[in-house]
Amino acid sequence: MAIEDYFKGSSQAYGQLAGSLLAGRRKQDKKEARRALLASTVMATFGALQNKQKQDIIDATNDVKDKA
Repeated sequence: MAIEDYFKGSSQAYGQLAGSLLAGRRKQDKKEARRALLASTVMATFGALQNKQKQDIIDATNDVKDKA
């Protein structure tokens, strides 16, 4: 059973959105850019946690195989 990476690429999209909004001059655009950067950070964190969880599962499976 394959484990899907649901957050793959999504943090990049938020980062691009933040970059384009930061290029704007309006105060509202800059607020939106900050929100997009925060969202990008959160999504990247979730992605890293998901990758760690995948690796932990693989390691635990290998440990079980080695002990058997």
